[in-house]
Amino acid sequence: MPSTVRSAFQEFAARLEPTDTQRSDAATKHTGVRDCLNASLSVTKAFLTGSYRRRTIIRPPNDIDLFVVLDYSKHSDYYTTYDGSQTLLDRFHTLLKRYYPDTPIRKDHPAVHLSFATYGFDVIPAFPRSGGGYMIPNRFGAGWISNDPTKHSERTAAMNNATGNYFVPLVKMFKSWNRSHYNRLTGFHLEMAMANAWPRVASSVFPFPQEPVVFSGFSRAAADLFPSLSAKLGYMTPDPAGLSDNIDDYLSYDDRLRTRQRLDAATTDAQIALRHEDRGDHYWAISKWRDIFGDPFLVYS
Repeated sequence: MPSTVRSAFQEFAARLEPTDTQRSDAATKHTGVRDCLNASLSVTKAFLTGSYRRRTIIRPPNDIDLFVVLDYSKHSDYYTTYDGSQTLLDRFHTLLKRYYPDTPIRKDHPAVHLSFATYGFDVIPAFPRSGGGYMIPNRFGAGWISNDPTKHSERTAAMNNATGNYFVPLVKMFKSWNRSHYNRLTGFHLEMAMANAWPRVASSVFPFPQEPVVFSGFSRAAADLFPSLSAKLGYMTPDPAGLSDNIDDYLSYDDRLRTRQRLDAATTDAQIALRHEDRGDHYWAISKWRDIFGDPFLVYS
């Protein structure tokens, strides 16, 4: 158990990591779903994506995304007909229900969702997109929309590298905070909003571009991110891949407002925690951070 703020955050980060058993289980389910669909459809590849691929998933996992890319030359009818995306989701649902008869399964655009005992699996049909990325079912009805999970992963990896490997652990901590406080932000939206909200300073090298701040500790980074993220949530968050509409269009005005209010309250508490830490009072600093992040945060020992 931690006796300093630094060790408390380090143990908090470790506590949020999925276990080896959970990762192995995800790989097994990935193989099973792929083989099930490939028995009746021509699958060119299937890969785990989303927060799992970006390594920002937290324990216990909620939903894991699986892209299943079909051979366009053999299944183009699903892509070219008006309701083809819905028909394909129905086909996925039928095949998966036959393979997993005891698992609750539902269509949940743009995916078929399997509620395994350990966590959910979102199985997303996809076709390769000319120019890069993929076409996946529209969330709001018939048709297809562009998506490029590779670009999203590159964005997260670049931010993590630029921040001295602080970005990914902080994303996980804020996802844990979101779970404990109102839980209205999707993990993907939160992650991309944090990339936009991360404090920046001018580079010392011409032409002096803005670069992400490299913090000296998680507590300082979190204290700066709470107000910065609240400010960013006052605006729309565009798709970093530039292929789709804003990624926060699901968020109602009230949910956005209430989430920002909770971020503002955390901002005040984080400043109190920093003052305790600056005085060397790690007991009260850790206690205040636990008030902010909830039970997943460690207790002082």
